[in-house]
Amino acid sequence: MDYLLFFLIIIGAAFFLPELAKKIHIPYVTSIIIAGILIGPHGFKLLDLGEIASFLAFLGAIFLMFTAGLDVKLSSLRRIGKKSIIIALFNGIIPFITGYYIANFFGYDLITSLILGAIFVSSSVAIIIPSLKETKLADTDLGKIIVSSTVFEDVTSLLILAFLLQHISPDPILPLVSYIPLVLVSLVLLFFLLPRLQKFFIKQKKETQKEDVFEGELRFIIIVLIITALLFELLGIHAIIAGFFVGLFLSDAIKHRLVSEKIYTISYGIFIPIFFLVIGMKTDILTFLTIENIIITGTIVFGLILAKFISGFFGSLIAGNSKHESLIVASATIPQLSTTLVVALVAEQFGLFDNVLLTSIIILSIITTLISPFLIKLFHRLLEKKNEQQKLEGEKHLQGIKKETKQLQKKEKRVKHKEKKVKLEKEKSKKHTKDIKKHKKEIKKIKKVIRKKKVIRKKVKK
Repeated sequence: MDYLLFFLIIIGAAFFLPELAKKIHIPYVTSIIIAGILIGPHGFKLLDLGEIASFLAFLGAIFLMFTAGLDVKLSSLRRIGKKSIIIALFNGIIPFITGYYIANFFGYDLITSLILGAIFVSSSVAIIIPSLKETKLADTDLGKIIVSSTVFEDVTSLLILAFLLQHISPDPILPLVSYIPLVLVSLVLLFFLLPRLQKFFIKQKKETQKEDVFEGELRFIIIVLIITALLFELLGIHAIIAGFFVGLFLSDAIKHRLVSEKIYTISYGIFIPIFFLVIGMKTDILTFLTIENIIITGTIVFGLILAKFISGFFGSLIAGNSKHESLIVASATIPQLSTTLVVALVAEQFGLFDNVLLTSIIILSIITTLISPFLIKLFHRLLEKKNEQQKLEGEKHLQGIKKETKQLQKKEKRVKHKEKKVKLEKEKSKKHTKDIKKHKKEIKKIKKVIRKKKVIRKKVKK
């Protein structure tokens, strides 16, 4: 009965909450978490957290990280340039140090402090991409820089988690020094094998059963996801890390929209809502009854927002972006969702996060996913106004140049006219001079003739 009720609530939430979330202008994920808080053991106690709920939430976490990898696109990692690396370094190192010292300040141990630092490194591509598309920045150079730097941060955050979990494992397969190369080699093998396996499978399917290619590809992807998660677990690498990298390495190999749609339907229709609902059910609002816990949550929330915003802003400025562009970059680095919540849940399962820290991270996710899209839109409007102002100033400047050009052209015409006039006058003057010279010559000739006549007359008289 409880299981049927649980599934009914999940399907109902997946069906009704998206429309409700749109009407009240809150993210779909936030609405599911709030629903989990209300129905869970810390709310109206409609459902208890049993083994089946925990297992389905675990599957939901794998599918969430898998779809996060698909959203990222492997090609975006190949576009990482100098600007993306500078932003990622600033926006990773400073928040990591901030998260570490916040946890350390409140008395948490070294590993817990490092995991909170790793959470501060991550961001949420799932929130950033829709906001960039809405503001028409997704296909711009700025949008590509934001996405590629965020992906770099998410990958770093997950690798830090993998190494920390191995370090605290009571039965480690290998020492940490040997474990790090094992993880890296496993990822390299995944990178080369998964796309080739997928292409080979599709080719075989097309030759044998043309009408079932998409269904076969979907089943193949899910089987590969589960097998890879199992293999990673055997190697001591958490399954969520496998989920993310399987999605990342297959992101460019999945060409057909129909296959992607079916993956998202299965993921967001069943498994991922269960994960967020369980996250909500684990949230204990009563932790805020003490001033100390309120201070811890407030410090974590404001610490992350400030660390992400400031490091993102200055990192972007150093990378060569303008002030307004840097404000957009800073806003885009704030949201914490998929990686953050999954890492927090894993840390809670390993006994590294207490209820206060888990609840603080959930509140952090809700707040940052609400404010980040708002800030991106706000600073994008400011950027557009600045661009419009520059355009108007440019047009005015251009008009001024055109006006000056016309005036210069008029002056040039007048000067040319004067030069022509002077030239004509010079020509007339030359002609007049020639005429005078000619007349002088004629006068000389006449005088000469007159003199000759006078001489002749004198001779005749004699």
